[in-house]
Amino acid sequence: MIRKAFFVVVIAALAVLPVLSLSSDPVTGSWDATFHVVGFTITGGMSLKVEGEVVTGTVQTEHTGPGTISNGMWKDGKLSFTGNFEKHESIVFTGTVKDGKLDGEFKTEGNTGQWSAVPHKAS
Repeated sequence: MIRKAFFVVVIAALAVLPVLSLSSDPVTGSWDATFHVVGFTITGGMSLKVEGEVVTGTVQTEHTGPGTISNGMWKDGKLSFTGNFEKHESIVFTGTVKDGKLDGEFKTEGNTGQWSAVPHKAS
């Protein structure tokens, strides 16, 4: 009888384990990003983490250098955050997730641009 109960517990744990390991949001992770503004295209990366509705992480491009994220929110399918950089003014990002890709708009240096990001694939 104990053996049967142990078997049932193991099977139940194995059934629940994949659900527990899945990220509960489509935003958390590393992203390869592309930014388009005033005729320029710049590539970079983002590392985002969602806890509840709060988004934290980092963002960087060759133009801006590394930056940290503040005022990050993921709510009702909408993403927003500010990238803060040591050698560049802050950049305000908004966006959404569609088909596993991030798309949105950003504002910096008096300009508005478009950005998109796809999950980073390790090489």
